Amino acid sequence: MSIDTISHFEDAPAAVKNPFRGKNLQSVLFKFSAPAVTGIIVSAMYNVADRAFIGHSAGPDGIAAITVTFPLSIFIMACGIMAGVGGSVLFSISLGRKHYDKAERILGNTLMMVFILTAGVAAAWRIFLTPLLKLLGASGDVLPLARDYMKILLLGGPVQGIAMGMNNMLRATGRPKLAMLTMIIGAVINCILGPLFIFGLKWGMEGAALGVVLSQLVSMTWTLVHFVLPSERYRLHFKYLKPDFKIVRQIAAIGSSQFIMNTAIAALNIVLNLTLVHYGGDLAIFAMGIVTSVNTLTIMPVIGVAQGLQPILGYYYGARYHKRMIQFFRTGVKWATIITCASFILIMVFAREMAHVFSADEDLIQLAARALRTFNMFVPLVGFQVIGGTFFQATAQPVKAVILTLSRQILVLFPLIIILPLFIGLNGVFIAGPSADFAVSAITFFLLTREMKKYQPRKISPEGQRAQARE
Repeated sequence: MSIDTISHFEDAPAAVKNPFRGKNLQSVLFKFSAPAVTGIIVSAMYNVADRAFIGHSAGPDGIAAITVTFPLSIFIMACGIMAGVGGSVLFSISLGRKHYDKAERILGNTLMMVFILTAGVAAAWRIFLTPLLKLLGASGDVLPLARDYMKILLLGGPVQGIAMGMNNMLRATGRPKLAMLTMIIGAVINCILGPLFIFGLKWGMEGAALGVVLSQLVSMTWTLVHFVLPSERYRLHFKYLKPDFKIVRQIAAIGSSQFIMNTAIAALNIVLNLTLVHYGGDLAIFAMGIVTSVNTLTIMPVIGVAQGLQPILGYYYGARYHKRMIQFFRTGVKWATIITCASFILIMVFAREMAHVFSADEDLIQLAARALRTFNMFVPLVGFQVIGGTFFQATAQPVKAVILTLSRQILVLFPLIIILPLFIGLNGVFIAGPSADFAVSAITFFLLTREMKKYQPRKISPEGQRAQARE
């Protein structure tokens, strides 16, 4: 059977309730990944536009303020993503095994878990906001801008977490277009409110943050509506909002790799910002802020493919249809690699033009362009890393997913950011990125090669074949 052929399993009776049926692998993966990619690109483009608006209104200090506050925002997102990813994997596996009542229990527990975690973290950050910002490197003119931005953004912490976490659940129910619309609606509203509040009402950094919070409120409301309507197949029930600690532990275990990854990113950004200030001053932080924005557009489409792929892998893993699971995984790797290769070409050719979007300062443009090209030398390998981690998450193997996450953010990149600048200065910070990408790709390849051996058909000796024939 060829890789693009759908077997008789896809034509099973409707009672199987397989939401991933289709004519071929490409069409099924496109159905679930295209909406995720579209939605996430729209959101990423807004984030880039928002930084550009702030850069042209508050100047380089505004970009620096967002860059400094980024670790705090990431940690809140980490809590929502952990519950959303862990819950959606469990949900998909339950659907594959036809445990529909358990799927709804997982749905309710996921919502409560997201709310409790994000509300608690946002409250803690708000109490200690000024000391935290100083610890992250904010000082002088950057500190008040960062404080103005975060004090508004933290009010919407639970809203952001629920919107992100429950968006994963929408995809797991087999409705990727609704998940896409959730992201697009929020991004469009953000694109309208951001410039209105920043330039029209002259609210500056507070206006930028308020636009983000209000747009996320709309996204959250839109998402939750599709889990409470009587016509919905899978609904939120009040009785399932009470935490079931067995389910909560399972969600946390599966989503732990995402939590660790995002927490590691937060820690990494703290060290990165402090290192940049030491070796390159504020201008280096501005430049890395631009690199982060551009890389968001590079990586987010791959994340979209991974998000579309995850419930498919989880479903076939739950149904124990491993051959189809592997076929979808290979297709996902191919798509992700095409995206990262295209991104690599665009960055190498148009690095200066990309930097110019955020600022007209020639020194900043030159430094940012150099950082973009250096930091992304091995970005074509990133797609394979992301899909590899998604495979282990979707098949309920959080330990291996955590290993890959720790390798990229802590075990490899973290020490490189500290060590390399000791010998080659600021360039060492930029070179740390591609060095880590190469090393982690090798680790990913090693783990996946071992994993795939588990799903290969076992060869039977001639003696065994004759014994089977006699039986």
